[in-house]
Amino acid sequence: PNLELWVYGLMNTPGGKTLPFGKADDQQRLQAFYESAPIARVNCRKQADGKVLSKAAMQKHMENYADLLAEQVAMYDADIVLCLGGQGVIVDFLRRHVYTDLRQVNEHCWHSPSTGVLAVRHYHPCYSVYSRKDMYTSLMRDYQAFLREVPGFAGRRSAEG
Repeated sequence: PNLELWVYGLMNTPGGKTLPFGKADDQQRLQAFYESAPIARVNCRKQADGKVLSKAAMQKHMENYADLLAEQVAMYDADIVLCLGGQGVIVDFLRRHVYTDLRQVNEHCWHSPSTGVLAVRHYHPCYSVYSRKDMYTSLMRDYQAFLREVPGFAGRRSAEG
């Protein structure tokens, strides 16, 4: 459910404005949107076993599969790359292997000026220390700040734009 909400919020910015939590959090709409949204998922670990990884273990797995991961990311040609979990390991990997000019705009948003790609660093969708509303609101606050700094991004990227 968190992933559905975050994807919906990032891809729906009417008039270049993010949606407040109360307008975005409708489970039926979120599920329907997510099922048809143009998104792709990449498992950075390349193994599914449900174990939580340390930062070092995640880095090791990503370096072991660096060529494959970089190829997948490039093949998808995404406008927004969600880097969920991993304590910054995923963004660091993208900067070293895919988007070498990736620069931090704020806590959640990283931008590659040469490609126009936005990398969003956020919690793993199962993370539950903060409320659903707080995680969404902090992400959208930073995304809105990013949209002000990089004019035209929302109109090019949003589902409604």
